[in-house]
Amino acid sequence: MSKIDTQIRHITQPTDNIFADLGLEDAGNLKKEADALANAKLALTRVVADWVQENHFKQEEAAEILGVSRPRLSDAINAKISKFTLDALVTMVSKTGHSITISITN
Repeated sequence: MSKIDTQIRHITQPTDNIFADLGLEDAGNLKKEADALANAKLALTRVVADWVQENHFKQEEAAEILGVSRPRLSDAINAKISKFTLDALVTMVSKTGHSITISITN
């Protein structure tokens, strides 16, 4: 019976840019784009959370208005951004009565 080799030989410490860690070309721009998307999603989830709180809605009531399930609304309120596409959050925010402006800069 052979033994499984479990000895650790080398560990590469991660940096703050997973794209660079993976050796991808244009890692800097990829990280910028990923950060911009995450920031946009966070901003949209904050709008939804603030709207629920300011209107003293129960999550069930707010979810019905937004056309989502209560657990889905809870994920938005708790900023679980990996569970949402940008367009799903934009749709939710538009149903709160807020207008959305997109600004593109260099």
